[in-house]
Amino acid sequence: MEALRFEAPAIRVDNEVKSLSNAIFRMTENMRDYVSKMLTAEAKSKSMQEFADQMSELAVADTLTGVRNKNAFSMEVRKLNQELQDKRDLRFGMAMIDINF
Repeated sequence: MEALRFEAPAIRVDNEVKSLSNAIFRMTENMRDYVSKMLTAEAKSKSMQEFADQMSELAVADTLTGVRNKNAFSMEVRKLNQELQDKRDLRFGMAMIDINF
């Protein structure tokens, strides 16, 4: 039974309280840095998504007229074919005009 006896450690209040306070302060600073980095990453992610959306739009539209190009037409054809294969009730029309033969 002697081995199970608990001896309370000598506690020096000034040192332990100060150490705990410092640890809490460091933890708070670390959390503040973490949140700041997360917000920065979120802003960068949003900016990059907007840029990607702009690039996607440029990839399917004529820069001079803004009219959709062949790539956009091909993407729409694939999308419509997939929707037809999924047997969705579709209503659509299409017109194609070739002005240089």
